[in-house]
Amino acid sequence: CLEYAAELGPRPRLQRVFSRTAALALTVVWISVLPAGVALLNTYTQVRLAHDPAAPALEIIANSGPGNKTIVMSSNRVYRRLSPAARPVGETLLLPIAKHVPEEVRAQWLDDLTARGPFWFIADEGDPESVEENRNAHAFVSKHVCKVDTQWGGSALVSRFVGRNGTPLPVTTAATFGDQIELTGAQLYPAMLRPGGTLCVELDWRALKQPGGDYNVFVHLVDPKGQVVRQTDVQPQGGFAPTSQWAVGAPQIDRHGLILPKNLAAGDYIVRLGLYRSDDQSP
Repeated sequence: CLEYAAELGPRPRLQRVFSRTAALALTVVWISVLPAGVALLNTYTQVRLAHDPAAPALEIIANSGPGNKTIVMSSNRVYRRLSPAARPVGETLLLPIAKHVPEEVRAQWLDDLTARGPFWFIADEGDPESVEENRNAHAFVSKHVCKVDTQWGGSALVSRFVGRNGTPLPVTTAATFGDQIELTGAQLYPAMLRPGGTLCVELDWRALKQPGGDYNVFVHLVDPKGQVVRQTDVQPQGGFAPTSQWAVGAPQIDRHGLILPKNLAAGDYIVRLGLYRSDDQSP
């Protein structure tokens, strides 16, 4: 019995040693495999983004110089594709989705966002599965806040927007452009400009008769010396309310945004605006 016990005694120690050795080996394998998996995933993401037709939109934003880089995506598909590359550029957000969020809540979300400053908006025109959703989202944003400019970045439209911030300055006017379109009023947000701030020019239009074509709206901020310091030039509601589709007599609210220079000098500034045909540049 003693001899049998002596032979049996060491075995548990061997098993414990083996168990610790196996656990150590598994730990080493797990630790070594995990970074390799992360690196592989990062490489895959970089390759996929490099071939994404909307990726140039992010290059435009990244190369836009200093300032706010808040980026809003038009749909969940665009967000999933571009957000890994967008996050190093700036804060990346998804516009609340229309089918899940009421319109007034989405509009308030935009107001809260623009209270923090300008933002970039990406709407992909090249994705057949989400192009309608992207266009609807772009139209919604263009209607509710103030577009500064827009340009193509690959298959995507890249736009900048500002909000209606501060106390507005109402402007009484009754200007008529030709015999087709009347400007019935305007509001400037805010009434007092500040260097590096924003300006939203809200215009109230009315078609006197059916406009004969599509017109662009230009808005110029002119300094005391008569020099244009900032300008914007887009169709009404960021291109989503072309004048050729205006109903006679129906009011049209149209908002245009400007981002002001940080070295804006003190003085009295003038806002000038006008219309011209987008197809032949004629007034």
